[in-house]
This record gives sequence, C-alpha cells and structure tokens, in this order.
Amino acid sequence: MEVKSVSGPTNEYLCLDIGNSRVKFAMVTANEILCTGNLDDDNHLQKLLEQCKGVYIAAVGQPERLTRIMKTIKASHRPCQELHTSAQAFGLHCAYSNPAKLGLDRWLVMLGARRHSSKAFAVLDFGTAITCDFVDHNGQHHGGWICPGIQMMRQSLMQKTAQVTVNQQQWYPGNIGKDTEECVDSGCLALAKGLFDRAEQCLKNQFCDYEIFVCGGDSHRVVPDVTQRICHMPELIFYGMMNFIGEKPRFQAELL
Repeated sequence: MEVKSVSGPTNEYLCLDIGNSRVKFAMVTANEILCTGNLDDDNHLQKLLEQCKGVYIAAVGQPERLTRIMKTIKASHRPCQELHTSAQAFGLHCAYSNPAKLGLDRWLVMLGARRHSSKAFAVLDFGTAITCDFVDHNGQHHGGWICPGIQMMRQSLMQKTAQVTVNQQQWYPGNIGKDTEECVDSGCLALAKGLFDRAEQCLKNQFCDYEIFVCGGDSHRVVPDVTQRICHMPELIFYGMMNFIGEKPRFQAELL
C-alpha cells in the first residue's frame, strides 16, 4: 500500500496487531478503519508513522520484533500506547479472576464486538489458535474456549503421524476428502466449523437474543459454508483498539 506523507494535523492513528505469526496494521480514526494490511518491514512502518497522530499496539507474540517496532516508533517521536487486558473497560467485564491471564487479542475482539452489539454474543477468532468467548447483554464475559487453529491441526498431523501428508500449496475446499491430503484438510475444517454449532447451542441455552461474530486470519476458510446468521468481521481486533482513542491518559509519555 502506498502511504502519503502528511505535514499538517491529522486525526489518523496507527494500530498494530503483533500476533504469533505476523504483524497487521490499520490506519484508523476514532470512528472508522481507513485501511489495513500486513506490516512488511521497518521502512514500511516509518512510512505509516509519517501520516499518523499516534500509535496503539496490541502484542501477544514476537517479543524481539516488538522491541524493534518500539525503537522505530520512539525515533519518530510519535506518542504510543501499548494496550493490556484489564478487569473492565468500555462496559465489558472480564470473567477471569486474574484478568492479566486473558489474552489481549481475546479481550480486544470482545471490545470490538461490544462496540457493534448490545446483545449477548460469542466471538470466534480463527488465528494461530481458535478462541471463542461468550458475553451477555450486560457486558459480562462468561469465559470461553481455546483450541488449536486449523493450520496448527494440519501441521500436527503431518509432524506426529508417519504416513499422513498435507498439501502445503493449497487447501482442499470440499467437505469430504478422497485422498489423504484432502481428508486432512476437510477434517481440520470440519472440526473448526463444528465450533459454530456448539457456540450457538451455548448461546441458545442462556439467551433469547444473541449474535455471533467471526474474525481472524483463517476465518475466510470456515465462514462460506456456515449457515448460521453470523457477522464476519476479519478486522474486529482493530475496532476493539479504536475504543481507546480519546481516553485519558491517551499515551505513554515515553517508550522504555
């Protein structure tokens, strides 16, 4: 993506999602996402910093890359805030007795969903791991699930079984495989898709009205065949981060 340099005032902020396998960015205002993409390198980051007013960071992996990113941001003199899970924020209340143990990515996608819904909801995030969290209409988090992501399932089968192979070049999109590679892919996807049924049943058992949000880098592999009424928002984490724009104190005074 080509990024223009700006010298005057701007209301745009840079949000960085530093995950286990990649770094994603979004240029946002307080009300909308302007553009998103994968962060390529330090030069790419510098160009993004030239057009933003400040930076918000959500980091759950790659500590060495986080350190490099922080140094680049500090050199740009852009204010920056690294986000953390808390006991409550923006009407959402964490179910964990120790909120610090709840992954920040889970917390932020719940905040993003809460921004879009006043109903009870579940959020399914299909990333390196698959997570599902349940929140009632009052904003109380009820807990959730964590299980291996579909890529992790696939790699585990390849590494732990002697005669099972996978097609590294593409995913088999069908429901039932007719050779080993197809069976691996269709099996991993079937397990992932089964979470929708279980999540909806849990919601039906407790709430009269609810919504299901779906996000994450692998969500496009499971959404097309899902028949339930769902809201597919791949960039939900950035909507969660946007809640913090305008909060006081808005930024850390200095990066350490």
